[in-house]
Amino acid sequence: MGNYITHYVVCNLGILKPLYINKSLSNVKILVIKSSINGHQSQTNTLIEYYLNQRKLQGYKDSVIEHDVESVPLPVLTHQRFHALRGAQTDDAELLSTIQLSDQLIAELKRTDILVLGAPMYNLNVPTQLKNWFDMVVRAKHTFFYTDSYPQGLVNNVKALIVSARGGIHQGQPTDAITPYLTAALGLMGINDVHFVYAEGLDMKPEGYLAGVAKAQQQLKDYLHIDI
Repeated sequence: MGNYITHYVVCNLGILKPLYINKSLSNVKILVIKSSINGHQSQTNTLIEYYLNQRKLQGYKDSVIEHDVESVPLPVLTHQRFHALRGAQTDDAELLSTIQLSDQLIAELKRTDILVLGAPMYNLNVPTQLKNWFDMVVRAKHTFFYTDSYPQGLVNNVKALIVSARGGIHQGQPTDAITPYLTAALGLMGINDVHFVYAEGLDMKPEGYLAGVAKAQQQLKDYLHIDI
């Protein structure tokens, strides 16, 4: 797990800063989480790179941290890890390492301005690898706390951009479990400004694939002009 921390890629993918924004925001911090099992062949990853390169073409220079949680997997939540992350006393070295990793991932999230999540659809939901990231950062007393009525988020001033490639057409359908899950999980932490970009119909080749990618690219261009 210690190697995971060094997996940062800082400002060497396509670097950048968005849109029509306040010029005082000259160093927008971007946190990218990739989770596709398809690596460089992933359409979700390719679209994320497209978005970052579009930002670079705008002439902005942001700070980018990237984690590929498929290449460098995160711990899977277990009974022991769950309770350790919620304050149970432990002197177990592995659990202490998990807590330290979670602390760092949460610190990254809280420092960022834009969270870019790659969430390709596998069997109607997010990849297991992305769920593992959420299990490390959705943490009581750290990213949310309980009240007498409803949990309150502790992650402030963070926007989220979700890029999700799918083989079929699922947006707005009961078969899309990704959108409600990510909206709820991010909202629990206080991230309520969430924008989804869908690349759909990619297995409907060739026309569906080309149309799905082109539509997603246009949506990403449009997102460049959303004031943060």
